[in-house]
Amino acid sequence: MVKHELKNRAKDGKRDTSETPTKSRLISPITWRILAVNMLALVFLGAGILYLDEYKKNLINTELSALTTQAEMFAIALSEAPPPNLRSGQHLISGISNQMVRRLVKPTGTRARLFSSSGQLISDSRYFMGTAGSITIRELPPPKGSRGLLERGLDMFDRIASGLFGAPNFPTYNERAHQNGRDYQEVMAALHGKYVTVIRTLERERLLLGVAVPVQRYKQVLGALLLTKDSSSIDSAVLETRLDILKVFSLALAVTVLLSIYLAGTIARPLRQLAAAAEKVRRDHSRHHTIPDMTQRNDEIGELAATLKDMTEALWLRMDAIEGFAADVAHEIKNPLTSLRSAVETTARLKDPDQQRKLMTIIEDDVTRLDRLISDISDASRLDAELSRAEPTIIDLSAMLVTLANIHNSTQGT
Repeated sequence: MVKHELKNRAKDGKRDTSETPTKSRLISPITWRILAVNMLALVFLGAGILYLDEYKKNLINTELSALTTQAEMFAIALSEAPPPNLRSGQHLISGISNQMVRRLVKPTGTRARLFSSSGQLISDSRYFMGTAGSITIRELPPPKGSRGLLERGLDMFDRIASGLFGAPNFPTYNERAHQNGRDYQEVMAALHGKYVTVIRTLERERLLLGVAVPVQRYKQVLGALLLTKDSSSIDSAVLETRLDILKVFSLALAVTVLLSIYLAGTIARPLRQLAAAAEKVRRDHSRHHTIPDMTQRNDEIGELAATLKDMTEALWLRMDAIEGFAADVAHEIKNPLTSLRSAVETTARLKDPDQQRKLMTIIEDDVTRLDRLISDISDASRLDAELSRAEPTIIDLSAMLVTLANIHNSTQGT
């Protein structure tokens, strides 16, 4: 029996090694989940703020309004210049319009083109007329290699966001070498007395903002003024705003990560300690290991630690009771067995029938005693098992005490 018990313990030890619940991990799964939940909400919030589509639209509308105001002022200035008269009483745009256009747009950083009523290009602020001919003045874009990693990342983010949420598609701007008003619908609309704003796409995902207004003297339309400006200032403003948002987002992300790690540590580390302590208690039979006391936490983990500690103590008490019960049973069974052994050995040596009958009577009494002990042990085990499975109910002790008192009084009277 001892060998069988040793084999069972060896098997239990092998099973315990393979089924160990505590594993040494650098970062617990609870920490990963807390980090994922907190960071996911923050990333979605930051991405939503970083997508400044509405802010960019407001900047474009503001820039178009400013361009419209400038174009109206320039058109009024051009119409007030002394124009040459025709015999029919009509007027033409002044001959000094080229110099006026360049001077008017120089402080604004915009490009102005003046078209006659027939659509012919009269003046362009990009061209400087001199004695040796015309010189083209054009502001070169920055070299392509100057774009940093952050700007390329933001451009990729814009493409993804535009694909998900949709973005307006503007027509591409094309400019011929020899321009004419018929090349631009907004110019033709301005020659009919309308005010038109346009948005077109340039290279490197920039936009060209334009306003076409009529240049008229009294009721006669002398020509059309086309005022254009690229979106470099708007892109710079949006980029600065995004950089500020990224700084705040980085700070918020760092704080969120640190707080998540701290929160996960206050949850995961105590749970791992409790699991390791429970594993040591399960493996150790000498009661050297106990559940750590965490009642000072005043939270659910402290309640769990206290419950595990109480459960462990209750299990030890139950094991002590089982050991005591087993010792008592062994002692009670050993006495009749000893008596049986002596009676059987003596009966084999005696020749007197009377003495043998007395010994047989003792043997029968011992057998009856053993049977009674085994029945009592079986009843006690069955009762203990039933009590362990029974649901606790409320008992009226007062009624039970009254019944006991009545029984006592009636027996005392007799």
